[in-house]
Amino acid sequence: MEYRFVLIVTLIVPSVFSGADIQQATLDSERVSVQDQKAVHEKEVRSLAGIKALFISIGSDSSFEPLEPYLTEAQVRTDVELRIRKAGISVVGIGDPHDATVYIDIAALRSTTGLCAFDFSVQLRQSATVDRNNQKFGAITWGPKGYLSMGSTMAAAETIRKKLGDYIDEFLNDYLTVNPLKREAQRQP
Repeated sequence: MEYRFVLIVTLIVPSVFSGADIQQATLDSERVSVQDQKAVHEKEVRSLAGIKALFISIGSDSSFEPLEPYLTEAQVRTDVELRIRKAGISVVGIGDPHDATVYIDIAALRSTTGLCAFDFSVQLRQSATVDRNNQKFGAITWGPKGYLSMGSTMAAAETIRKKLGDYIDEFLNDYLTVNPLKREAQRQP
């Protein structure tokens, strides 16, 4: 079984600039970053137009054993599929025609003390075409969204379900922006 570990290192570097210079440079870079993020997000949202059916793939590298009995692959699949179906999108099985695939990867490792380190990601992949040569390929068109944390096994399972639900809701909100639900015709007496 393969495990993924992330080491986060923070470096504090002395600066020859004044605090005001650093603050202004940070604000300028954040403005550009926010503008770039907004443009990317708008393209991600537009790429969701017209999707009618999704396949849900829970990565083969996903490890649920450290999270059991508090979280299983079946629970994750049910949570995700139910949310997507409630938004009016068909969820299909292996081999059925679909417009895109929601990929979910979950990795967890439980220590002998009972602490559980975990990470997960969710993204949408669909077919894309290169303009210059009409070559088709699979591309990530929404996401990836991810989360990394540590806690008790029960807390890890609860956090994964909550955060994954939040990310799926974010996806569905973006989806509904370009695929509004059709209102039922008003019933006449």
